[in-house]
Amino acid sequence: MGSESSDYIRDPAAIWILLELLPYLNHALQMEIWQRLISIVGRSLRNLQMCCTLALVPHCLDLISECESDNQDAVASRIAEFVGTITSYDLSVDELRLLLDTLTAVDNKWIR
Repeated sequence: MGSESSDYIRDPAAIWILLELLPYLNHALQMEIWQRLISIVGRSLRNLQMCCTLALVPHCLDLISECESDNQDAVASRIAEFVGTITSYDLSVDELRLLLDTLTAVDNKWIR
């Protein structure tokens, strides 16, 4: 059996638990986990479909808004990259509205 089968997300609940725990981890570990998650999700349509089924976009946008300090900008960028990865597969109208609301600028500055 090849490593390809290990690239599939087997337990969707584990993704939710991971996303709930991420804000409590140090910056470097958050960056590494987001990068690995982006890589795993992007490897297969099955993983993309699972993430879209879980409706992770609203939760990820909330996580971006919680990145308040300057050293969290890189983490916010990785979360945005993850959102871009999963929305390249599917994006509902409600998720699109939420994404556009999140990206609305005030006084030419992006409000997180």
